[in-house]
Amino acid sequence: MAEPLAGLERRLSQMMAARPDGEVAEAMKEAHRLSTRLRNQAAVIRLRGITDATPRESVNLARVIASVVESRRSLAAAANVTVDASKATAPVTVNADAALIEQAIANVIDNAIVYNHAGGTVRIEPRDPQGTQV
Repeated sequence: MAEPLAGLERRLSQMMAARPDGEVAEAMKEAHRLSTRLRNQAAVIRLRGITDATPRESVNLARVIASVVESRRSLAAAANVTVDASKATAPVTVNADAALIEQAIANVIDNAIVYNHAGGTVRIEPRDPQGTQV
């Protein structure tokens, strides 16, 4: 199910680049909404199976943020929202489930784009555990 939705999002992104109009932007938002719901359902299923024995790994937040921001470029463009992750370059790492960290960051960025205003900006930057900006 995820692959067909990803393909649809890619095609809509191409259409948006060639012919930016409201219908294509709305279709892109709907496809993204469905894709997000599917990912969230997968995350819920995964969370239900988490135990103390669940494997964790060192996750570089700057890499995850860069990947998520890149995958959301067309959604941000359709909403006329700028996503700024320029300060997310320092290698801040956490010991966690990589898929769940990526999903959490994706959810935050998605919401910041969807509930923003045209011409708005989303800024995302990781901080170290002591709260110091990196």
